[in-house]
Amino acid sequence: MQEVTLLQKAEPAPDAGHARSATSWGRREGWMLFGTILLIVSLGFAGYLQWSMPRFREVDTLTPLGTWVLWQELRLGANRDPSPVAKMFAERLAANRHWLKVNLVLAGVGVLITAGAFAVHKRR
Repeated sequence: MQEVTLLQKAEPAPDAGHARSATSWGRREGWMLFGTILLIVSLGFAGYLQWSMPRFREVDTLTPLGTWVLWQELRLGANRDPSPVAKMFAERLAANRHWLKVNLVLAGVGVLITAGAFAVHKRR
């Protein structure tokens, strides 16, 4: 007697080229993935920028040398050109704020792309 295995009893699968399964990905799912990745990456980078933003130090945390440098800075008065350190601080703060805004806009674009992909009806 000849033994028949389960593999021999199984029916052949339909041709994959003619029938699309219900779980196949299309453009809609691709746009959803792209929008979600854009949202996550830009929010992550925006969080890093917020965390690493230059900040003023509290006066009570300054060392004696830092307090003396601050005193020298304040002695010059307000109506003068800023020192090189103050210029560098202002430039870094402006650059940080610029890139933070860019990343928040990109996060908004990611939300719009993802929401737009959800709004589009899935083709059958």
